[in-house]
Amino acid sequence: NPHFMFNTLNAISTLIYKHENDKANEMLDKLCEFFRYSLDNNAKNKTNLHKELQLLDLYLSIEKVRFADRLSINRQISDEVLNCQIPSMLLQPLVENSIKYAIEPRKEGGNITITAAKQGDRLIIVVLDNGDGKHDMVSDGFGIGMSNTKARLDAMFNGDYNIKIANNDQKGTTVSISVPFEKLS
Repeated sequence: NPHFMFNTLNAISTLIYKHENDKANEMLDKLCEFFRYSLDNNAKNKTNLHKELQLLDLYLSIEKVRFADRLSINRQISDEVLNCQIPSMLLQPLVENSIKYAIEPRKEGGNITITAAKQGDRLIIVVLDNGDGKHDMVSDGFGIGMSNTKARLDAMFNGDYNIKIANNDQKGTTVSISVPFEKLS
């Protein structure tokens, strides 16, 4: 997403301007690692949840430099789902939407919770933020990132998936994804 890249480069530039070169260098290293990892894995249509979480950690380490204490991440990931098959780059766009609409506009920042668990024969992934519950992706139906996510889920699971997006003015936005529980071999 060019928005992410421009924000990151602006943050690096600001760090250099403030003579915080060690922090700028660390952020640039993480950005390069993120791009390298995403390019290497982008050729693959699928990955497992464990590797997807590693990529998400790289992305979040960059965003944590930008937002510091304003960005809080909670995870509730069941160990039994770590080897479950999902499309590459599934979580990053969802979390990026939460950062864009729930964290960035608020001075006090906010919280994003990511959960993944097995329910019956399904993998359920939920990304929840505590923003104002007014994500554009809900009013527009599916934005570009969500449309791409939907298309990749459709291609991988042949229509056997479900995405629900719910806004709540009191609790933020929740994106829930249900896919077949299939371990990656």
